[in-house]
Amino acid sequence: MIAIGASPVAAPADDFDDAQQVFRAGDYERCIEMCEEAIFELAHRQDWPILKIKAELTLGRFADAVMTFEEGLYTHPNSIRLLMIGIEAYRYVGDDVRVVELQFEIQQLYDRNNWRYRDGVNQVAIGEYLLSRGADAKLVLDQFFQRIKANQPALIEPYLAIANLGLAKNDYALAADNFRKALELEGDNPDAMFGLAEALAPSDRQAAGTWIEKALAVNPRHVPSLLTLVDFQINAELYDEAEKFLENVLEINSHQFEAWAYKAAIAHLQNQRQQESDFRNRALEHWASNPTVDHLIGKKLSQKYRFKEAALYQQRALMLDPNYQPAKIQLAQDQLRLGNDRLGWRLADEVHQQDAYNVAAYNLVTLRDQMEAYETIESNMFVVRMDPLEAKLYGAMVIELLQQAAELLTEKYNLKIEQPVTIEIFSRQQDFAIRTFGTPGGDGFLGVCFGNLITMNSPAAQQTRLTSWQSVLWHEFCHVVTLQKTENKMPRWLSEGISVYEERLANPAWGQSMTPVFRTMILSDEDLTPVSQLSSAFLRPKSGMHLQFAYFQSSLVVEYLIDMYGIETVRRILDDLRVGMPINESLARYTGSIELLDREFTEYVRDLANRLLADVDLTDPELPPNATLELVAQYIEAHPTNLPAMRRYAALLIAADRWEQAAEACQALIEVGDNFPGADNPYRLLAGIHAQTGNQIQEQQALENYLAVDVNALEPLTRLMEIARASEDWRKLEDYANLFVAVNPLIPTAHRYLADVSLATNDDDLAIRSLQALLELDPLDPAETHFQLASAYFRQGDVARAKRFVLKSIEEAPRYRAAYELLQMISAQETKPNHETGELSSLNSR
Repeated sequence: MIAIGASPVAAPADDFDDAQQVFRAGDYERCIEMCEEAIFELAHRQDWPILKIKAELTLGRFADAVMTFEEGLYTHPNSIRLLMIGIEAYRYVGDDVRVVELQFEIQQLYDRNNWRYRDGVNQVAIGEYLLSRGADAKLVLDQFFQRIKANQPALIEPYLAIANLGLAKNDYALAADNFRKALELEGDNPDAMFGLAEALAPSDRQAAGTWIEKALAVNPRHVPSLLTLVDFQINAELYDEAEKFLENVLEINSHQFEAWAYKAAIAHLQNQRQQESDFRNRALEHWASNPTVDHLIGKKLSQKYRFKEAALYQQRALMLDPNYQPAKIQLAQDQLRLGNDRLGWRLADEVHQQDAYNVAAYNLVTLRDQMEAYETIESNMFVVRMDPLEAKLYGAMVIELLQQAAELLTEKYNLKIEQPVTIEIFSRQQDFAIRTFGTPGGDGFLGVCFGNLITMNSPAAQQTRLTSWQSVLWHEFCHVVTLQKTENKMPRWLSEGISVYEERLANPAWGQSMTPVFRTMILSDEDLTPVSQLSSAFLRPKSGMHLQFAYFQSSLVVEYLIDMYGIETVRRILDDLRVGMPINESLARYTGSIELLDREFTEYVRDLANRLLADVDLTDPELPPNATLELVAQYIEAHPTNLPAMRRYAALLIAADRWEQAAEACQALIEVGDNFPGADNPYRLLAGIHAQTGNQIQEQQALENYLAVDVNALEPLTRLMEIARASEDWRKLEDYANLFVAVNPLIPTAHRYLADVSLATNDDDLAIRSLQALLELDPLDPAETHFQLASAYFRQGDVARAKRFVLKSIEEAPRYRAAYELLQMISAQETKPNHETGELSSLNSR
């Protein structure tokens, strides 16, 4: 018997290396010829038939691959690696009986002669075999892959095995690290480049796209990379482009099952149900029990928010293979997004029990346990789950805002919501990401809507500058309306465009508005995307600013459609989408043609952009960085409309404490339209000038003007609350404090001011809300806070709560005389339950 790796008549090693390089370059036909020549010359190296089979499978020559395997097995009967690829070949010819026989042979070989397979390459193969048979992934990782990597750091196979296992288990960091190390060993390996792209895709689409381009530069016929481009085009709703890449794949292998599965997904998304069925059948033609086909179709539908149809496909995959974990964990997430929580959590738990290393399942079951502590607030239309503390602080405001949004938007878009909408507000960004995406990440997302489920970050989870939770909630509820209106059959750009548009309509300081940066992007030929391709702008944006611009441009398209054709046309477009009409076809029905819409929208939006700062010069001034005030003044005299110079002039005047001239310079900036969010906004600068000169009324007016463009600015809001409190302007103080709570309800400042308002205006409902919030946030004077709350409850006739809180006040301050007086009144009231409660104005001080 010939031992593994022995080579009685071996072809030179560099011949095999040449064949492998030909394979990596995508010349699979030439690779097969080279392998045939070596095998004919009796090169008894098992790598030759293995490489030949890989090339034949890549080309869809399944019968040839089976023949090569059987011939190779005659020469290499003890090769576990050959048996492994033989199993794959027999699956493609539908011979499940032979597959089972080969699996048994591998087990028998290893059980009888495991000493033969202690080299690194075979150990990796055995580990991969054990994984295919459902072995504990963590055990295989540690006892096979990691051990071989440590003992043979120059061997590429363990790095690739670890990385692919990481991908399969959603451990993207592990995968990326090992693909990078594999590329250090083989820098021209397109499989490693593709794998690195897959590992980076959830966190950095731009980098992932770059690695796909590198893989295709090495091998233009690299099927996995071509399929990734298909995936990208489907996400961008560029289905014609996706079909072109699929043609390339099917030219290489007319039986490539993933290509046919993608064609089935496209057909479903285009409402071509017969073609969908035909393409699915083609995908399963050679391997009828392949669960990957239905899993892939369902996954693409899920990414398009078609969760009901997606769940059906995952169920079909599990009918073919009940233990196929990718389908089960995807089904768990689809059910959770559909609001079928009991089933979704059960499926996630099953995956976790069967595979403790599955990161997505582990994350979900851990999150489920944490969410058991969440508080639930319900109304007839909404179910809100949030952190108990946050529920006490602003939970009632969440329900109130949702009801306002529902009343306005359901009527506007002619929708009746049939079942309660679930809103989950997470106090940790990682929890939000896991619930939303299945894995940590998702930086930059504040909220996501799945149709009947909204997930969002609370202010506690926001990692950078805070954004009003009210604006986020309004935006996401608008998604509820449009997604339900279309049964989730709408392109991303339109869904986001309507939400941003409605957000801006509800409050101009919420939604995105035209800025100098956006103006420049609109007027450039590179950044403005045609309406017909707008969903592509959300994928692989060049920067975070480009992603924000995609949202803004989408909202302008919606604004254009409503301005030109009316809200009724937008409603009709949504109706068209619901019955399966492609978006560009629907748009053409009402605008003449999609090409005409592209041209006319471009003219419309560029006209808008040109109107912004129309009378100023935006070019950088020819001034040194340390230019003096006098030099800048001279430059402005010669260039009176140069905006950057005007800004520098105002800043220098402020630095020089020349307040009157500085105020004039700020006013000049305001007059030319320089009014955008940021610390250098002229209204904010003007407010600072008025603060320095003691003109509080004008300071207040300037800060209010600034809030019209930036409702998230807490520093100006804090100052406005101080001014209103000092002047006892209770109405404005309440308005300012509510704006503050809408951004950050988790600090006591605004709640304390609202309590002041309630006491001054005898508003006991407001008193109860604000004082309870203060108690949750550890007030400076808990005895006084408890007493005021007890007083408010007593005035409302709630004797039981009044007694509870006055006793807590006395507990905090045993000598608090007013609290004892209130307790006496409560005791007297308890003995006279029908007696009306008297005024307590004398009990508001110690």
